[in-house]
Amino acid sequence: MPTLLRSSRLVLAAALLSACASDRPYQAGADDSVSAPVDVGIDTGYVLSHVEFDDQGWFQDPRQRTALFARLQAMHHEKKSMLIVAYTHGWKHNAKEGDGNLRDFRKLLAQLTAIEKATRRPSGPRAVVGVYIGWRGSTIPIPIVENMTFWTRKNAAERVGSRSIKQLFVELNQFRAYANGWSASDQLAESKETQLVFIGHSFGGLVTYTALHSAILERGLQLDKTGRYRTAKSFGDFVLLVNPAFEGASYEPIWQAALSRGCYPRWQRPVMAIVTSRADNATRLAFPAGRFYTFAQSAPHEGERETMMHTVGHLERYRTHRLEMATDAGAPGTPLDADRPSTGASTMLGPFRLTKTERSKAMPAVPEHMPYLVIQAGPELIADHNDFWNDRFRDFTVRFIVRHILTPQDASAPLSEPGNAPAPQRRREDDGCPAFGAREPMQTAGLPQAK
Repeated sequence: MPTLLRSSRLVLAAALLSACASDRPYQAGADDSVSAPVDVGIDTGYVLSHVEFDDQGWFQDPRQRTALFARLQAMHHEKKSMLIVAYTHGWKHNAKEGDGNLRDFRKLLAQLTAIEKATRRPSGPRAVVGVYIGWRGSTIPIPIVENMTFWTRKNAAERVGSRSIKQLFVELNQFRAYANGWSASDQLAESKETQLVFIGHSFGGLVTYTALHSAILERGLQLDKTGRYRTAKSFGDFVLLVNPAFEGASYEPIWQAALSRGCYPRWQRPVMAIVTSRADNATRLAFPAGRFYTFAQSAPHEGERETMMHTVGHLERYRTHRLEMATDAGAPGTPLDADRPSTGASTMLGPFRLTKTERSKAMPAVPEHMPYLVIQAGPELIADHNDFWNDRFRDFTVRFIVRHILTPQDASAPLSEPGNAPAPQRRREDDGCPAFGAREPMQTAGLPQAK
């Protein structure tokens, strides 16, 4: 019997090893026999590039990065402005051709390309460039068994986010500044300029947040020479994290910085949005189960243990908005110009309603025009952990980015009656908020804000 038991274990171990996804690049550029990893859509009009990382956070093939920037440089020399979207996939996914995340990312790029082509700006449409960030989110592609990779993939995501991907993200942001003729990279681009958006899902949200959170924190606390806060800036132009799988304790520094700062200008653009579905059981139930070991760690402050156990999107402490389908609006796919101005607690984006969250009196008030949004989405928009690229949520994502990032004057203008032209976008170095002194409340309107 012991011999049989040992043999069974060996067979099981061999089966698991044979099923393991190898730590190698999936896309072109892996050897001299294949072309550079830049895919120019024949009928789509967008450019898609792949950059992959191994389990230690090293570039899988540095030539992928080289090919990406060679392509960007060539497009810049052709006098093209660009919309660059860098997407990091999540757990149980990779950069292999046919992966569902890669397929759905192409759909997003195609939709953004169609919007750019329909734009009437004098400078013409911008080129859409996608950067698909690959890492070993999937190591044992066997149903049920793959769930046991939670701990190793979370640790890998943290390593990837803290190493060479930082170089890639900084270089993308530096290229944006160079393409726009800026001397500093911490500015926000206008719709005619080259813009950069980061998107991450699941543990890919952890990768993205780990790489960018320090820079986002620093850009939210910058002062001008008079000691007043400057307008908070994103890294690039915007960061979107969907069903991100990281604990609320990691978000706490940005939350505390926002509370300490206390106020933002009426023209403040969103810096980062974290969207989590109420129906995401992977982050709502499985994630806290995987964090049980943290009970061995000290957590002396009220609410601290909860932030260690749960993801940021499932914590009322950080929630600022609720996202739902509106019963009094049209179906998804209605024209983008059907979006309506913000009115009080809610704003309409086509068939979608974004509403500020009511907070108890015992909880600290969220500053007006808070640029760090934590949004809870209904199951009709995101049915589960991996459902985020469905037609409805992709439609909302495009509408939100178009309104508040690609054409920010619509969102940054003072509240006006429907039909009135929005006030022009204002570029200001300070927002009138003193860093060390009494607060001066500003009676303004923009995105729906939590009280």
